[in-house]
Amino acid sequence: MKRLYLSFFILCFTMLAFFTSQAQAAELLTLKNANQRDVYGYILTENLKKGLMLQTLSDYSLIFEDTRTKSMPFIVNWGTNSKVMLIFNVAPLDENAIVSCELQIISNPGSTDEKVHVASIENARAYPPPYKEDLEAGSQIVTSSLRSIKATFNGIYLYGFNYVLKQKEILVLKVWPDKPAEKAGLLAGDRIVKINGLDLATLEDDAINGLLQTGEAGTTIRLTALRNGQEIELKMTKQFLPPTFKRSSNGSTAK
Repeated sequence: MKRLYLSFFILCFTMLAFFTSQAQAAELLTLKNANQRDVYGYILTENLKKGLMLQTLSDYSLIFEDTRTKSMPFIVNWGTNSKVMLIFNVAPLDENAIVSCELQIISNPGSTDEKVHVASIENARAYPPPYKEDLEAGSQIVTSSLRSIKATFNGIYLYGFNYVLKQKEILVLKVWPDKPAEKAGLLAGDRIVKINGLDLATLEDDAINGLLQTGEAGTTIRLTALRNGQEIELKMTKQFLPPTFKRSSNGSTAK
């Protein structure tokens, strides 16, 4: 029994040390009621859909062992010029799973001055071009990837519209039916210029995205949008969209 307790303590300490070190470089996400196999399967499928290449470790592309039983990093190649690694690690935690995600850019691969640059906004501020732009783009990829995984396994809080930032304005691309944005009267083609009275022209892109992406169900925002040259005022409240993966009573996953 003492040996069992000691083994359990060592395992917990190892996982804590791993995720503590990972947290300094990677974004972490806790998925509720999900298992390691389901998450890896989803990540693999989605990245293959995007056309990402699965090659060999020497090409900085793939480490992928038996995901049904082991916790291993899943690494895929991203890009063509400099070597880029999009890294996922999934580990079980009770009835949940923890996902870490990180994008690394390798400069001068294989040489004595090879360096690994972790994509984050903090690092982007410290690096000169071209790595600054690469790191900023990489940070957005990591954020987008985790949001997609979270929405699939945990559900997501949303207003119900897709958009793109163009010249400090939010161009609405699509409004989902029967969601808060449609109920508030937002239309595809509207250009949002203010959120909660804040002029978007005075904000950084990260701050603009944060105004829309943060907050749980019940969060309400006021939008000022341009439509046919006229300003319109809209108000909408976030809604919870449940996960598409649900744990069944026998432990399997249905989508």
